[in-house]
Amino acid sequence: MQNQLDKTKKWILNSLNSFSESYFNQTNRSSSFVTYSIKDIIGNYGINQGFQVCASGFPDYFHNEWLYDMVWYSENENKNLVSVELVLESEMNYGLPLIKYDFEKLLLSNSKYRIMICCAGKIPIEEIKNYINNAIINYKNLKVNDRILTLIWDDFYSGEFIPYLKVK
Repeated sequence: MQNQLDKTKKWILNSLNSFSESYFNQTNRSSSFVTYSIKDIIGNYGINQGFQVCASGFPDYFHNEWLYDMVWYSENENKNLVSVELVLESEMNYGLPLIKYDFEKLLLSNSKYRIMICCAGKIPIEEIKNYINNAIINYKNLKVNDRILTLIWDDFYSGEFIPYLKVK
């Protein structure tokens, strides 16, 4: 799977796996800590790539959350929106119903990077992949070759983020 990921997607996957390694040594293992950490890691990378970043929880650093848990965007000199490079949704609570509502937001975007980050818990990873596959197949407004990357945190077993890149 990693050979299908471009530089940005590989960087995000590798950075989240590094976070996962340190996570299990933390005393604070709350879902809000995980979400904050993920947004901090990916948001800083977006800034380093020259994008403006929107995400809640960083009042003096990122712009306020806008539509998605995180957005990377660029503007022209007149402050007109030129592009939205990345939209990201993160669901760190367990259960397909919770994942579903965040994932479906990604179907609406035409951004280059559409990323879903979720926890597997005790849900079989194949069940999450099957849901994503069916959601993408059934959503009529995606174009051929649209891509959505889901990073499924296997937090109960391997501790790794498992990438699942689905192409329409």
